[in-house]
Amino acid sequence: MKSLMCDIYALFIVACLILPGMACSQNNANTGPITPELPVGVTRISDIPPLSVDARLVNGIWEFETTAPAGGPWDITIYWRLDEGNWQRIELLGGKLRRVQGGSKVFATWDQLMETGSMPGPVRFMADAQDTKGYIYVEGGSFNNGRSDVWISSFYIHQYELSQAEYQTVMGTNPSHFRGKLNRPVERVSWYDAIEYCNRRSIREGLTPCYRYGNYGTDPDSWPSGWDEDDNNHTLVTCSWTANGYRLPTEAEWEFAARGGKLTHNYSYSGSNTIGDVAWYSENSRSRSHEVGTKQANELGIYDMSGNVWEWCWDILDYYLSGTQTNPKGVDSGSYRVLRGGDWDYDAVTCTVSTRGSNCTTVNGSNVGFRVVRNSF
Repeated sequence: MKSLMCDIYALFIVACLILPGMACSQNNANTGPITPELPVGVTRISDIPPLSVDARLVNGIWEFETTAPAGGPWDITIYWRLDEGNWQRIELLGGKLRRVQGGSKVFATWDQLMETGSMPGPVRFMADAQDTKGYIYVEGGSFNNGRSDVWISSFYIHQYELSQAEYQTVMGTNPSHFRGKLNRPVERVSWYDAIEYCNRRSIREGLTPCYRYGNYGTDPDSWPSGWDEDDNNHTLVTCSWTANGYRLPTEAEWEFAARGGKLTHNYSYSGSNTIGDVAWYSENSRSRSHEVGTKQANELGIYDMSGNVWEWCWDILDYYLSGTQTNPKGVDSGSYRVLRGGDWDYDAVTCTVSTRGSNCTTVNGSNVGFRVVRNSF
C-alpha cells in the first residue's frame, strides 16, 4: 500500500423467545412454566420454539430462570407489561444475559420498584433469545483517547474482520489480492465499497439501511453512476444513527471495542501487550494477510483489531476535540476517512489501539478491509 497515490497517515498517540408470556402473581411461589403466547408489538427474532421460563417474586425481587436453546450464542432479553399494556424491555437485570451458550441455564433478577418506581400488578413477562450471529455486544462505557474522556453507548460489533466469503455473498465479487481461502479478510475495498456493502446487506436481510447518498436514497441501485469514483463525493454520504442495519463503526466505537470495552486491561494492542499473541504484522505475516480469528481475541472476544488489515471507520480525520465527548462521530468536512488497527505490512507501533490512520475514500489497497457494527439485533 505504500505505493498508492494516497498513503496511510498514521498519527501515533501515546495516551493517545418469542418466549412464553407469563402471568405471574406477586407472591413468593414459583409460578412454573407458562403457556407460550405471541405478544402484540414485539417482533419475533428467531425461529426457535418458545422456552419454558420460571419466575417468582422473592422479598420484592423478581427471579427468572430459563435454559438457552441449542446453538447460539444468544442474547436473552426479558420484557414486562401490566395486563394488556405495551411490552417494555427490562433494563435493570442481574445475571449474565449476553453471549449465553446454547443449553446453558440462565438466571436473572429484576428490581421492579427500582426501575419503575412502583410495584403494580399483575405483571406479565416474556423473553426473547436473539442469535448474535458472530457479533459481540459491547456494553457502553468510557475511555480516554489521550485528549478527552469519551462516552460510548452500547452496540454490537462483529467478532471478525469481514471475510472474502461474506463480501462475495452480498456484492457478487471478490476484489481481494490474497485469494484462495475465503476466510481471509476481504481487502482492496475502498471506503465507498464498505458503505455500499453495508446498505446492500441491510436491504438483503430486511433491515433499515444506515447510509443515504445525497438525495438518491438508501438503495445503491438508485445512486448515480460514478458516485464512488471521486474522493470529494464522500461528504454526500450521511448516516442514520438509529437505523438497525449494518454500518461502519465510528472511530470512538472502534477504539473502545479494541481496548476491551468495560473489560479492558489497558493493553497496548487489542488483547495483549505482546503483539505476536494478537496480531499479524510485518514481523510474522510473511507478507500476506491471514484467515480471520487465528490469533488470540481481546477481552471482549473480538479478533484482529490489531494487525491483519486496516479497518475503515466512519469518521473524517481531524484532531480530537477537547472536553468530554459523547458518541462522537467526527467532523463534517475533510479529505480523509479514518483507518484503524494496522495491518500485515506495518510494524508493531502502528498496530496499537491508540494509533490513527487515514486515507482517501477511493483507496483500495491489499491491506485495507473493514468490519461492521449494528445498533441492535
